[in-house]
Amino acid sequence: MARFDGLSKHGVGINAVVEKTAELHRNSQASVETGPKKVLRQSMIRITEKSSSFLGQAASFGLQPPAMHWIVVILCLVQIPTSWAIQRVHMAHVFLKPAPIDLFLHDVHAWSGGLILYFALVQLLLRWTRKAPPSSESGSKFERVFASLVHAILYGLLIALPITGYAAMHFSFQVAGLHSMLSWTLLAVALVHVAAALWHHFIRRDKVLRRMIWHR
Repeated sequence: MARFDGLSKHGVGINAVVEKTAELHRNSQASVETGPKKVLRQSMIRITEKSSSFLGQAASFGLQPPAMHWIVVILCLVQIPTSWAIQRVHMAHVFLKPAPIDLFLHDVHAWSGGLILYFALVQLLLRWTRKAPPSSESGSKFERVFASLVHAILYGLLIALPITGYAAMHFSFQVAGLHSMLSWTLLAVALVHVAAALWHHFIRRDKVLRRMIWHR
């Protein structure tokens, strides 16, 4: 997630990038296309334009990628104590009425999980709509591949966890086992992510951790 500083660092706003992408798609419509290819092209134009409006609204609230990174971190931390309340709620249902505070924390867990999914998808959309500038601390090929792999796993988990949690709440509680396993996997991968950031800061002495804290 440290590579999200490109837009602000180079003075390029999110709006400008996504509007330029939408313009390129609109200009490409001038070419002669017929049949399914033309329908696909028109659909891509509409999706790009909607993405432009969506990202523009996010940027207007100051939701630059580094800010979203730390919002997700906070929301993930919220998941830990609220998950204990979920266990108490289900245990209480067997014998007695759940405590109101546990029901409230159950809702907090669900809503914060939905926000995690939302911000993870927004960050992926940002990566899709612009090309990150080359890093001056790119490191070896192994480091770049390893960093990309960790980021891919993190995003996959941040998307899969809310989905499995929702499925456990509304469809089948048997999914809770998978949800729990993914939670522990996220913890392990997050620790690797933190260790890598500290290694960059204290061993490599580069700007990766500072860029993760803020884009400057």
